[in-house]
Amino acid sequence: MRHATLALIFFSLLVSITTFSQDKPGMTENNGYFYSTSGDVSQAQFTTTVPEVSENPERTALVRQLNIARLNNEISRVMELQSRLNKMDGASSEQFVNDPQQTGIRETEQHFIQETGDGITTIGGGGYWAIATQSTNLSNKIYAAVTEYVSATADQMKIYVSYNNGISWVLKGTYNGFVNGVRFNNEELDIEPVINGADTMLYAVGCYVYNSHRFTLIARFNIGTGTVQAQPFSFSNTTTLNYNPRVTSDNTVFGSNAYVYVTVSNDTLIAANNHKVRQRICVIQNAFAPSFTQTHKISYAASGGFYWYVTGAANGYYLSQDVAYYYNSTDNTDNIYTAVIFPGYNNVYTAWSKNSAGTIAGNLTITDTRGLSKVRLAFNGGSGNTNGAIVFLRNYTTDPNGDVDVKCLNTISGGTTLASFAASYVEFTTDTANSCDIQAIKLANNRFKFAYSVKGGRCYYLSNTSTSLYTSRLLVNNIPAGDGFGRVRAGYRVTPIDSCLSVWSRNDGGFMYCTHGCENFTGIETTSGSIPQNYSLSQNYPNPFNPVTKIKFSLPQASFVKLVVYDITGREVERLVNRQMNAGNFTVDFDASKLSSGVYFYRLDAEGFSQVKKMMLVK
Repeated sequence: MRHATLALIFFSLLVSITTFSQDKPGMTENNGYFYSTSGDVSQAQFTTTVPEVSENPERTALVRQLNIARLNNEISRVMELQSRLNKMDGASSEQFVNDPQQTGIRETEQHFIQETGDGITTIGGGGYWAIATQSTNLSNKIYAAVTEYVSATADQMKIYVSYNNGISWVLKGTYNGFVNGVRFNNEELDIEPVINGADTMLYAVGCYVYNSHRFTLIARFNIGTGTVQAQPFSFSNTTTLNYNPRVTSDNTVFGSNAYVYVTVSNDTLIAANNHKVRQRICVIQNAFAPSFTQTHKISYAASGGFYWYVTGAANGYYLSQDVAYYYNSTDNTDNIYTAVIFPGYNNVYTAWSKNSAGTIAGNLTITDTRGLSKVRLAFNGGSGNTNGAIVFLRNYTTDPNGDVDVKCLNTISGGTTLASFAASYVEFTTDTANSCDIQAIKLANNRFKFAYSVKGGRCYYLSNTSTSLYTSRLLVNNIPAGDGFGRVRAGYRVTPIDSCLSVWSRNDGGFMYCTHGCENFTGIETTSGSIPQNYSLSQNYPNPFNPVTKIKFSLPQASFVKLVVYDITGREVERLVNRQMNAGNFTVDFDASKLSSGVYFYRLDAEGFSQVKKMMLVK
């Protein structure tokens, strides 16, 4: 049964590459860390003295009361305090009213049909502009999204869910409520699941173009009821562009009272080649309500946005930005942390709020000596967990098509002081990196997953661990990817055994694939020092077995090896080996203690050799 599953299983390829060595003096270059008394990046006034931040004692008290009420699930009290704070902050949260002629959104609410997956690691097959994935501590499900090109009408957004750690995927919903001609932007897609018991709302944000104007779509997919609601980021007009959206939430702390935070790169046209560019934010304070509402905080900086800004920017200026959340239990504050990179300035600019984006609490500039781009940001979340990391591309040469690295800034203390970051490199070979991504393992202690692509059609994945800075990088694609659409995204499986997972698409944007199961290479024993003459796969022993058996195989030369166990329907149940191995004779232990009695198959694939054998588990 399901011969297609076995035939297409090669899509879940993962190659282990030996840890790469340092090859440049730039590895030892130090960053500068400064505060600023101005949010204008062209006139930033750097200082090592912490700028004074005026706090309203009444607002501070209300924020703390609100957080306590949210933690205690005191709904009426939450609504009362929230309303008082919004009024104090001058926040705007009018009910959304859509004009299709202006926004390009024809339908603001749709019902969708849930379909079933096909058990292979091809998530979807279409022409994709962008892809995204996200996991959460509140569920063992994994979520993925795409923005898909539809030539005859308008583009659409699709949401997928995996219930078995990325082995197979279910198409859960499609939003296609645009008027004809709407097109999504390349790479600009982000998702955030928020969960309250049986209720799962997946917020997806993506940039789309309509009538030569860039909008940000905020779509909410209700995974349980099968509805999707969509609205544009509403702080917009004919002279304002909202693009490169990012989304996060405080769901790891507040659960059913979660807030969702959406940031965008905002471009206001002043005159030809004269733009004001900044970051804007809205808060969705009713994440699980029948209809969600955007609450836009008052412009509390000279930028008219979150904090940093630039004026006089030329046409086509592109602001890279991201947002993340952590809760500091020491002072009972919500920390909305942002990072931005402005082209032409070799710095990473951060700013943060400690009261749900009501006011700015501080800022930090991390200076560099090279050109930077494509910033990504993540925190582990949870109460009192202040671990976070920022990754971005760094040009080692002046040629953007030359040596481009992936740099990481890591903090274990919230990233709010000059000494709070440690710099390192995720990628520092002579490759030309062209994208990077990070996902924090929720509630973990300073644990992150990284992915990046380099020119030449290669996508890599790696982790940090409690004992080493980074693991060896792993090649996740078996066909050219990373040079065009979709790029590669870092994910993880919600399991302590092997949490590796990545989604990626081909250079032409065709199809989205999931690579999973790459970190747990235990139980492999070299059984002989001699080099065999041929490839071979031996019968497992003992057979029948309960619950552990041994599988022997031989490699006459260094090979990429896959040894996979399937059940009688052809469904993959465990990947025993999935890496590059030297020539030799090997024995692998297979523990089936979590499986039921029955017939199983194991298959060896190595450099064109393929063989399948049957075994029986009897309990």
